[in-house]
Amino acid sequence: MWYARRILSFLPAWIDSQPALRPLLLALCSFTALSGLWLGAMALRLKHPGYMEGEVTSGIIVTQAFLTMAAVRFGRSSILMSLCAIGCLPLFWLAGKALKGIIDGSNFEGYILLIALALAIQATLTLALLIGGRNRPELTT
Repeated sequence: MWYARRILSFLPAWIDSQPALRPLLLALCSFTALSGLWLGAMALRLKHPGYMEGEVTSGIIVTQAFLTMAAVRFGRSSILMSLCAIGCLPLFWLAGKALKGIIDGSNFEGYILLIALALAIQATLTLALLIGGRNRPELTT
């Protein structure tokens, strides 16, 4: 555990030294927002049993994508940055739940795998940017 924390302690400095990661995070947020909208539209259209859970999931994905975009663009607000950091927890949970479903399921859903990986990467990059960017006056690109 100590070794893992030491390795991860270098991540924020590395993220800050990579100026191309902010546009990458914004592009990733755009992808996850569109994916969340698509999932919500399909759940609403098809109305499979438990479709309301799909709507809630879609709302979480879209909300966090827009919140992350706002925090990256207008990062001076500590409230916005805190909400964004807290919002990464549901993204990790949703990504883990989706990956577990793919592993346990009888059929492989490629789009779910892609969205789950995008959510995990988005949450990781968001936390790294927010933690690494605290010493800087702003996160704007």
